[in-house]
Amino acid sequence: MGNATPSTSVPQRRLEDRIRNLCAQLAQEKDSLRSNVIMELQAAINEHNLRAANLASSATVARRPDLIVERRVGTPQPPE
Repeated sequence: MGNATPSTSVPQRRLEDRIRNLCAQLAQEKDSLRSNVIMELQAAINEHNLRAANLASSATVARRPDLIVERRVGTPQPPE
């Protein structure tokens, strides 16, 4: 998978899927091709971290913690 695309245009969900795919690919690659996959994976993880930091900063500056919404939360439990 040597054709890296600019990650700045990749929506969040697609970026997370790309990271998962690169991890799976890394587990299957031969040693000679691993360095390319590792470089792509590092770039994708860096982009993910940058997006998370930007979101956290925006929520903090705007004093709006509701800007940060976890999409992958389990079923809400009723209060006891």
